[in-house]
Amino acid sequence: MPIGETIFADRTAELDFRYAFETDYGALIEVCNYGFRHGPAEVIAAIARGEDFAQESYYMRTHARLQSTDWRYDWSTAPVCRNWPAQRVQRRDGSLRGYLN
Repeated sequence: MPIGETIFADRTAELDFRYAFETDYGALIEVCNYGFRHGPAEVIAAIARGEDFAQESYYMRTHARLQSTDWRYDWSTAPVCRNWPAQRVQRRDGSLRGYLN
């Protein structure tokens, strides 16, 4: 599945991330995350370098769509996921653990 980020001349990024996973019951669920991100050049550069920055200093909104042909996961196709800018989560030693939405 394609995974990507397209960055336009005005530094707006179109986000389109797609992946799938298999449940313990053998059902396949496809996840499509789509959205946009934009902000001042220095903030976008800091994001690219993995640096800390204030969440309110840029705009990012995404939404997730889940699909499955397994009837047990029909509930997952409702558009209920909305994502906001992530916050860095660091380990006690200062290394990056990941991001939370």
